[in-house]
This record gives sequence, structure tokens and C-alpha cells, in this order.
Amino acid sequence: MNEMDDKLASLLKDPATPPPAGEGSVSDTLKLIGDTFRSRGRWMTLLVWGYTLGFTVLAVFTAVQFFRVEAVRDQLLFATLFLFSSLVVMMLKLWYWMLLNRNAVLRELKRLEFAVASLIQRAGEK
Repeated sequence: MNEMDDKLASLLKDPATPPPAGEGSVSDTLKLIGDTFRSRGRWMTLLVWGYTLGFTVLAVFTAVQFFRVEAVRDQLLFATLFLFSSLVVMMLKLWYWMLLNRNAVLRELKRLEFAVASLIQRAGEK
């Protein structure tokens, strides 16, 4: 076995082995976020970010109004609107998190395909 096979085998035997330095860092995460704005589905990403911002503003507004009004009926209205807008923000963030996760997995699969292709090419040369 060569060096790459040894690395893969050691990672499979010991899943607690940390990833190489630089992977999973903040800069890598920011790169993944930036990639979502440059991909085919950038319009969907912009739409989700817009809705998230809008519903966050709505949640803050309704939370402030909840403490300003005195009627119980109005408090119930603002509490319900706050819970609804918070739930929508949570769902949108979960969707975006799954999008980032999917892109990270696809990136790793492409790296693995490239590594396997280079191993096959090296094996064919020998």
C-alpha cells in the first residue's frame, strides 16, 4: 500500500482522528457560505437570507410590542406572532445549514474522486 492508502486506512480505523489542519476552520466555513452565493441556486440563497432577515426583524418588533401593550388580547397576538416568526427563522436556518452540509459533502466527494483517479493513474504508470 502507498502513503494515501495508509492515511485512508488509519482514518477508517480511528474515527476520532482530527481532520488535517485548516479543514473545518472559520475561513473554510466562510468560503462555503460564499460559494452558495456563486452557485446555480444563488437566487434561492438570496431569497432565504432575505426572508430570514425579514422574519428576524418581525420577531424583534413583536417582542418589543409584547412588552409595550397592556391588553391581554394584544399580548397574545404579539406573542403568537413572535413564536411564528421565530419558528420560520429556525426553519430557514435549518434549510440553509443543510445546503451548506450538502455542498461540503459534495466537495469532499470530488476530492476523493480526484485522489482515486490520481492513484489509478499512478498505478497504471508503474
